[in-house]
Amino acid sequence: MENMKSNSSHAKAQNLAVRLSAHLFSGARDSVPNSWTCGSSQLPRLVSQSTRALTAASTVLLFALLAHGQPLQSPASASSHRITFGQSILEISTAQQQFAPGPSATLVRSELSPAEAQTTLDFSVALKMHNLAELRERTSKGQTISLDELAAKYYPTAAEYKAAGDWLIAQGFAVKPSDKYNLSVFVHGSVAQIERAFGMKFGRIEFEGSEYTSALTAPSLPTAVAAPVLGINGLQPHLHPRSHLIKVTPSQRMQKFTNNQPPYTVAEIARAYGADGSNVNGAGQKIGIVIDTFPADSDLTLFWNANAVSQSLSNIEKVQVVAGTLPSPSGEETLDVEWSSSVAPGAKVRVYATTALDYVYLDQAYQAIINDLPSQPGLHQISLSYGSNELSTSVSQMQTDDQYFAALAGAGVTVFVSSGDGGSSPGASGHDHSGAVQVESPANDPNVTAVGGTSLYLNGSTGAVSSETAWYDGGGGISTIFGRPSWQTGPGISTGSTRLVPDVALVADPNTGGILFLGGVEYWVGGTSWSAPDWAGFCALINQAGNNLGRPPVGLLGPKIYPLIGTSNFRDIITGSNGPNGVYNAGPGYDLDTGVGVPNMAALIATLAQPAPTHVAKDFNGDGFADLVWENTTTGQRSIWLLKNGVFSSLISLPTEPVQWHIAGVGDFNGDGNADLVWENTSTGQHTIWFLKNGVFSSFISLPTEPVQWHIAGVGDFNGDGFADLVWENTTTGQHTIWFLKNGVFSSFISLPTEPVQWHVGGAGDFNGDGFADLVWENTSTGQHTIWFLENGVFSSFISLPTQSVQWHVEDH
Repeated sequence: MENMKSNSSHAKAQNLAVRLSAHLFSGARDSVPNSWTCGSSQLPRLVSQSTRALTAASTVLLFALLAHGQPLQSPASASSHRITFGQSILEISTAQQQFAPGPSATLVRSELSPAEAQTTLDFSVALKMHNLAELRERTSKGQTISLDELAAKYYPTAAEYKAAGDWLIAQGFAVKPSDKYNLSVFVHGSVAQIERAFGMKFGRIEFEGSEYTSALTAPSLPTAVAAPVLGINGLQPHLHPRSHLIKVTPSQRMQKFTNNQPPYTVAEIARAYGADGSNVNGAGQKIGIVIDTFPADSDLTLFWNANAVSQSLSNIEKVQVVAGTLPSPSGEETLDVEWSSSVAPGAKVRVYATTALDYVYLDQAYQAIINDLPSQPGLHQISLSYGSNELSTSVSQMQTDDQYFAALAGAGVTVFVSSGDGGSSPGASGHDHSGAVQVESPANDPNVTAVGGTSLYLNGSTGAVSSETAWYDGGGGISTIFGRPSWQTGPGISTGSTRLVPDVALVADPNTGGILFLGGVEYWVGGTSWSAPDWAGFCALINQAGNNLGRPPVGLLGPKIYPLIGTSNFRDIITGSNGPNGVYNAGPGYDLDTGVGVPNMAALIATLAQPAPTHVAKDFNGDGFADLVWENTTTGQRSIWLLKNGVFSSLISLPTEPVQWHIAGVGDFNGDGNADLVWENTSTGQHTIWFLKNGVFSSFISLPTEPVQWHIAGVGDFNGDGFADLVWENTTTGQHTIWFLKNGVFSSFISLPTEPVQWHVGGAGDFNGDGFADLVWENTSTGQHTIWFLENGVFSSFISLPTQSVQWHVEDH
């Protein structure tokens, strides 16, 4: 798995405290949803009263994948060769010992009673994405990829998903029907079924005074089934995230909302971070919230009225992802919606409720968001206010979530995750410093924006920031699982190869907290779970401003903000620490307490939402200046002159090629920001593309050979997908066609109107700034010139240029 560090296949490197659920099973389940496909007529009922709460309509995520059309096999008939998925579970201690600071799960007994063996689980088996490294590279460049392209190029195939589902059904499991875009198979079955199918063992474990039925050994699959499988998740129900909410006693401030003292109001926070003078309010944007339940409408109305926020319940959309009884509001869901909807009062908020903060259910929420994107065009920002200790989370689960977050980033969605409230060494509760030094998941994922915390003090008279320091309990540190993304560089960043957390920060200290209305009562509130939804609201402001200027959504935020360290876009937090004995101290530039700092939203909106820079098509070294490529038609020598402001800077010599080969065009064919070359052999009709990096040959691909009457007449991005395309001209017949390419590979073509042979394509470029390349034509007999404006390669309109002497020609190569 790219960007992942390998762990022991038997999970013995994960000898750390595990957080067990505090919820106990409270009801039996007689059936699974009617829409599910079952491998048996009746599934066993839930019977254990001490088992982890599994909501009534949850799906068990069990995944076993048949690859390459292998025939279905039962465990008894399967090959003896099996692949063990050791990273799908954490080890359970067999004695009263602790692997790390904090509580750990210990074995009570390894044999289950018949009733315990019939306990049912919802769990998932995740499928591997394809070309994941390429997807990461594209998102780091800010590319937004269509869902259809994501599915076709990067997602598990439909055949892989079907094979997995078929195998699971053959083992007697109930499988959730597939959606269009699938990364996991969600399954339901009994513990006994799971043990048989996956060759593993469950037992009874103890954690913090309660017992649970949980996996003791790692699952395995027959070799023929295992190839496309990433991992099998949800087999240890005691492992689950927790909310990052810190709810303090009811506020004594009551209706006094204007004195710039905690608990802060929406207006005070907006002023503190420069969002109060913005001319955007998030209109046209939608903020996604993933949590276990919905807030009460009455609390939202109370909050908006108390803060003089113009919002409406009609802008709050509620989606129950997992069927069953939702828990009563406890604060996190209310905080997330109250604040995000008020920071961006013109935006809508879409809440995805999962009935419980279980990994399996949260993954179903991420899947639901991906499936919703075509029908929810403004859904470009998501807030997640929960997490679990990195060392108490299975590697398989983190890899699975990483795929979901990579897919969301590719689709242009920015995911904000609270970094945690246990400082640099969070304990099992998530609200103390009793654990090992570690970060939390999913804030550790490089495809999300991790949000740390600060303590904020305002001037009582003006509301201006008086001081802001790193919050003692704010999560941050160095991941031991994820590699450092290429964009995580800049002042203050130490050497190393692993992901650093957080990326940004915002006020989180409950002592300098905000207001929350819950059950009709006003509370003080804090935690990084307050910071993350505020950032999601800020992102809605940025995306609205960008959309107004024709820019795509922000998408993966990291590559865009690290170059801004030390600029007016962020206020650098240079004092404070996030743990005992100053494990990580704030300081100039990036730090492991507050990331790149807290935002100055007025400047950040102006920076990230500015009109898209003009792409310099002939820029060979990515410095923003067009360069020149030279060709000696006598000797076959070629060279590139690198220019700055049109002044020669240096040169690069290219390999000498036979004189029959000519450079037919220049363009960025693989979307890496560096110009490439397309070659044409005028004797044979052969064509090839040279991929260059900073003007240096890297690799090549061959294009189909065409009759010598056809020549490449121009290069440009005719469909706006970020990859250069080719326009062809038949000098004998006057025919013209456009080849659409992706990474230099032919995708499709369209034909242009046939023109008299005196008219030739002189070049290609985006002449009207609409993001689509156009064509300039030249009549070699009369000296006339014209520009055809195209949209997706289709003629739209034209303008005529002044006629020039026939000795003058347009040169575009």
